[in-house]
Amino acid sequence: MSRMRWANLLAIAMLVVTARAGEPPAPTGPPAPLGEPPAHTGPSVPLRLTVPIEHGALDDIAVRLQLAEPQRVLVSRMLDAYTTDALTLIKASMPELTRLSQEAGAAMVPRYQQAHADRVRELEAKQTKLRDDVARLDANFLTHVETVLSEEQKPLLERLKLLRARQRSNREHCDVLSAKIDLTQLIKKYQLNDNMAETLDPVLAKYEVEVTPVMVRFDDEYRRMCAEFAQVCVDETAASTSPQGDRQKTDLELGQRRRNCLREQARLQSEIARINRAFVKALAEAMPEPHFSRFVTEYKKKAYHDRVYPDALDPSPVLQSLLKHRELSAGEAQAAAKLEQNYEQQYALVSSRMEEAFDGWREEFAGTLASTQDYQESYIPRMREWRLERWTLDKKIIEQVADIVEPPPDTAAARIVETYMRKHEKTVTNAEADKYPGL
Repeated sequence: MSRMRWANLLAIAMLVVTARAGEPPAPTGPPAPLGEPPAHTGPSVPLRLTVPIEHGALDDIAVRLQLAEPQRVLVSRMLDAYTTDALTLIKASMPELTRLSQEAGAAMVPRYQQAHADRVRELEAKQTKLRDDVARLDANFLTHVETVLSEEQKPLLERLKLLRARQRSNREHCDVLSAKIDLTQLIKKYQLNDNMAETLDPVLAKYEVEVTPVMVRFDDEYRRMCAEFAQVCVDETAASTSPQGDRQKTDLELGQRRRNCLREQARLQSEIARINRAFVKALAEAMPEPHFSRFVTEYKKKAYHDRVYPDALDPSPVLQSLLKHRELSAGEAQAAAKLEQNYEQQYALVSSRMEEAFDGWREEFAGTLASTQDYQESYIPRMREWRLERWTLDKKIIEQVADIVEPPPDTAAARIVETYMRKHEKTVTNAEADKYPGL
């Protein structure tokens, strides 16, 4: 395994502890990370610590708990105290965490050394302890919050506890992309009216109860796996220099160790993804348009990013321009609608095959962290074939609707169609030599 892959495995640093409650959020850009480490130019193992302290936390808590203004003032003070204690604890831990991160990275060069596995094991143990210490502060904070709530508000606190538990479970490094998604947070971005929010809330409540324990278990299992997998990498490196006669048996043993090490965290990723897919369907069924399409589109863009969605040759804007060019007769409008319906059905069928293949491959990869023969001989050619099939459908629907509308050559609609066709030809030609779908 390459050093880059091991760095990706350990994932992006998720130390996103920022402003205290009551302070205005930064006007632009993401929150600044806490405790900038000393200047370091050598390799290091990224830290993985996620803490539910963020801009707008008080506003979010106030909405979720339906706080009156006097309650909000009291909770604001409690949140300030929690934030101060959590930041103090984390800042005090950062020098040692940074040292271990750098020592673990240094022991990867020029090849994996035993010190790498030792430092990663120590690093994961200390990060886990810090996460648990902050979780205890968080639990204490929520216990104090409960004292200012009415009996009607207290059930809402249970869902806030689940949310903060999910926020502490670091899933940015998931190989199954849909396992990274928290549907409650995804749907939060939509400005739902009261009636729709009331309709979706029971579905979300059931989702949170089902998915939160799995996300928490995944975080625990992933931390355990990181420490164990570091040792596997060291042993694989040592085995690469062993006598050739011993290699076959050693490779088989190490391959089994790798699979055993990765199995449970891969299974939990698959379980989170399965829960998400089930509840996406349930939530979508409860939504009217245009919320339904927007929500499903947003979910799929995150779950199948750059592999299935977005479509580089999406014909929707061109179709809209064509259909606005002139008023169609009843017969023409009916014909165009039938063509679009047929296109959408065929497109959805091909896309569902791509989604299923991508999900299957990513779940397999999560359990091996290696390319397989099936990936090379089956997955890649099928995904490339389906991508081209969708692009062919995209072009065909434009041609069919253009035949109905018949925009004159010098009109904006005709120029838009012509531009699309040139883009289509160029994209298909360039795709012949690209690396799609990648890992």
